[in-house]
Amino acid sequence: APAPAPAPTPAPIDSAPVHAPAAEPSYPAVPETVQEDEPAAPAAADVPPPRAPDEQTFFSLLPQPFDDEGIYEGENIRTEAFLNACRGILPVLDVLGPTTFAPVKSDISGNIAKLAARLQADPLQNVTLQNMVRLEMMKRTTKATGSATDALLWLKRALEFICVFLKQVGEVTDESLSGPAGVAYSATLSRYHGWMVRGIFSLAMKSVPYRRDFLAGLGPAAPEIVLADMHRFADALDRVLTTLKTFYLDNKLDDPSVV
Repeated sequence: APAPAPAPTPAPIDSAPVHAPAAEPSYPAVPETVQEDEPAAPAAADVPPPRAPDEQTFFSLLPQPFDDEGIYEGENIRTEAFLNACRGILPVLDVLGPTTFAPVKSDISGNIAKLAARLQADPLQNVTLQNMVRLEMMKRTTKATGSATDALLWLKRALEFICVFLKQVGEVTDESLSGPAGVAYSATLSRYHGWMVRGIFSLAMKSVPYRRDFLAGLGPAAPEIVLADMHRFADALDRVLTTLKTFYLDNKLDDPSVV
């Protein structure tokens, strides 16, 4: 029988080598610690311990302090947060004298109510105090009766009185607070008051409590703790008031009229 024909030579394949299936890539193990570009949580030692009840002060318990980050929106002041902070400060006037300072408290409360009503009427347009006033500037109603511009102006002035007074309390050691109250009034409200209103405030200045009683009325903490909290509060309030004062001066809205 004839010999079998030789098997045909296979056609050459492309010169590209045939690769074995690629192995699964090997990734470095993910560390369990926080990555370098993320801030690490503070150590327990860095977090101040909560205060004991007898170390609390009026200022440490404020639900909306003036130094809270929610107060500002850029360079503007959020209306709702500002008004909540203003409401929180009213009890200080009760400590000064619930009867003699009742007119000041009533004036502050009334101006808060006016601004709150404007915010409620249009929350988007009045989200910041500056927006609220600018809206009246556009409508040329800043001097209209009951304007938000006027309400905020007088609220600012009353807060300036409180701010200067609290700073004075921290700077003097005299037990009588009539001096600090008089300095605060002369530096803030006096120039806008006629003789009748000045007379009312003159009586109020003489009826303020002694320093030790005033500090005791602001919480059970030791006087030095109350004073430290008061200092921080006044500094934060001062920054807010400086922002408002600059805004009013820049826009020529600081009406010097006497009432």
